[in-house]
Amino acid sequence: MKLPEKPNDFNCEYVGINWTPTIDCPKERPRSAKFVVYVDWSWSPAHSRGGDYYLSTNKSRTHWILWNGNFDDWDSNKWIFYPYAICPRKGIPAKTAAFYLVLEAWKNEMGEGEELYNKPFNIQEGLLSEDDLDLIADLVWPETKI
Repeated sequence: MKLPEKPNDFNCEYVGINWTPTIDCPKERPRSAKFVVYVDWSWSPAHSRGGDYYLSTNKSRTHWILWNGNFDDWDSNKWIFYPYAICPRKGIPAKTAAFYLVLEAWKNEMGEGEELYNKPFNIQEGLLSEDDLDLIADLVWPETKI
């Protein structure tokens, strides 16, 4: 599988959980957001992390927003979603945006020393396929094979 074509001036930005919006971002993940993928990581028998990813646009439809959701089993017992990465929308297909937003977010999260220690082991396909996720994972964790 090869990388989706990426326009020259196309830049994705990892925004993480404490982002102060610089675009007109919805306060919550829109119900119309497209399901991108669900993944699980596990780095020991007692430590794991799951993530649900969705793609939407901002209110003025100028940017793609990748939403990351985690199940809050400590407090609310519901899924909590927040903007995870953004990129310009003009001329960028949803699947291409999803691919590069996930790639950018995972690379940046790894650089912050976050919990993404290895490739995800459980993948539920959506807009991105398992092959897409394998390619992203090879770019983020080149030394690890699933």
